[in-house]
Amino acid sequence: MEKELTILHIEANKQECKNIQKYVDKTENARLVGTTNNIDKAIDLVKKYLPDAVIMELELYNGGGSGISFLVALNKLNISKLPYILVTTNNVSQITHKHARQCGADFIMVKSQSDYSAGAAVDFLMSMKKLIQQRIRWSVFAPAVPIPNKKPSKPLNESLLNIVITELNSLGMSPHLSGKMYIAEAILLQIENPTTLVIHEVAKAHGSTYKNVERVIRHAIAHTWETVGPKTLNKYYTAPITPPKVKPTNMEFICYFAEKIRLSMYP
Repeated sequence: MEKELTILHIEANKQECKNIQKYVDKTENARLVGTTNNIDKAIDLVKKYLPDAVIMELELYNGGGSGISFLVALNKLNISKLPYILVTTNNVSQITHKHARQCGADFIMVKSQSDYSAGAAVDFLMSMKKLIQQRIRWSVFAPAVPIPNKKPSKPLNESLLNIVITELNSLGMSPHLSGKMYIAEAILLQIENPTTLVIHEVAKAHGSTYKNVERVIRHAIAHTWETVGPKTLNKYYTAPITPPKVKPTNMEFICYFAEKIRLSMYP
């Protein structure tokens, strides 16, 4: 049986809540785990159900809190996987939208656009169901994970992946970048087996092509170098970059963090 896409709805408009509930009820392999207009209750529902996705209004005018405060609280939760955040809102402020994305919103639908409906929001999530359920999205504010002092027993994957993600978070790499997870998996492979063609292996694992994965990784690195301040970059990426390059190549980046983490774990 195909796994259901579980959805939490955060909304103050009662009619909108009814519309979403009605549409989800008739959508195969989708289930609404809760509806609330209160941010504290929403956080409790996330911890209880660990939903795959959240449909959220930014302005809870007759509820408790706001969509932004929910995103901030969500990123501080000690849970292994954060939900995909679909914002559906009447707010059209580009500044507010940018801030929401920085706090962890994945996609924003404006309710005033001509093609918006509760069904369109649910259909959008269902079109991405497989990707949403496969991905791992870590907190923007993920706390540091202690690095073990001795070589851990196999398998390493989950605990070591935590450490890799923490390093990328410290560098300031955005959680919205699809290449971030590719990079993390490549670093993990490079740590465990330095002779592996890591980007090829990541592409194979995701059913993609080498060129596509390489392009997405290159974009994630370029975006980080363009948006993160030099002070942070210089602190967390200390390898020299040979002129005329202004940022590391994909493999330079992957190998740097793989070696950094390996030396920390196996001094």
